[in-house]
Amino acid sequence: MLWGMIPFWHQGDFKKHGLSTNNCRLEHMMNSKLFKGPFARGQRCVVVCEGFYEWQTTKSAKPSERPAFYIYMPQKEGLQMHNKSTWQFDLEKDNEKMEPKVKLLKLAGLFDVWVDEKGDKIYSYSIITFESSKVMSWLHHRMPAVLETDEEVAQWIDYKKYSNEEAMKVLKPVAKLGWHKVSKLVNNSRQRSKDCNKPFKESSKGKITSFLAIRKRKEEQIKKDLPMSDDEIDEDFFDEYKPKRRRFSDSDQE
Repeated sequence: MLWGMIPFWHQGDFKKHGLSTNNCRLEHMMNSKLFKGPFARGQRCVVVCEGFYEWQTTKSAKPSERPAFYIYMPQKEGLQMHNKSTWQFDLEKDNEKMEPKVKLLKLAGLFDVWVDEKGDKIYSYSIITFESSKVMSWLHHRMPAVLETDEEVAQWIDYKKYSNEEAMKVLKPVAKLGWHKVSKLVNNSRQRSKDCNKPFKESSKGKITSFLAIRKRKEEQIKKDLPMSDDEIDEDFFDEYKPKRRRFSDSDQE
C-alpha cells in the first residue's frame, strides 16, 4: 500500500491532492471526512516496521538542529535493531519456517482504495496517532498506536470477528519502547545510507580542542583587560567577568 491515504474525492494525479495524510489523529477520526468511512467499513490494517524516526520537539530549536532518534520495540540483550547480524532465528522442524527473534513494531492504521479515471485502484493507508504518554512525551507530543501483542493485532485487523467498538479498546499507549539517537543523515529524506539508524555519539575531541582554544583566548583578554563577547564568556570559570544585566521595569521606562 501507499503511505498517506488518498482522499476518495480527489481527481487527477493521486500525488497532488495537497493534504498531509500520513497520520490519522484518533481524536478526530470519527468526525473526519477522510477517515470515518474506512473505519466504519472495517478497513483496519497493521503497519509492520523495524522502527521509525522522530525528531525532538519538546525543546526549542530550529528544525535543522533538532536531535533525531530511532524508535523501536525493546529487544532481548545482545540484539541490536541497527545491526541485523545480531538478529537471531529459530528453525521450526515441523514446517521448516524461520521465526525471527527480533521484535518488530506493529502500528494500527486505516486503509482505503482510490480509483482513478481509468478504473485503476491504489491502496493507501494512514497510521493512527494520539497524545504521547510518558514513554514518548519527552521527545514528541504525538505517538503512533502500537499493538504490543498478537491478540491486539488480531482484535484490530479481524473486522469480521471484532466490532469497531472492540477494536478501539486496543488503541492505547504502548508500555515500553526502545530508542537511540541517530545522526543528521536522516534529515535528508533521500538518504539511504545504512548509517542512518546507527547510534550516534558526538565526538568529544573537537569540543575539548575548541574549549581549550576559547579558554586561552579568554585568559589573554582578561590579562589585557579587553572586552569579551557574550558567547565567549564561560560562566563556570569566568563568571566574575560577565557583564551584569537587568530587565527594565516600568519605572525605568518612565
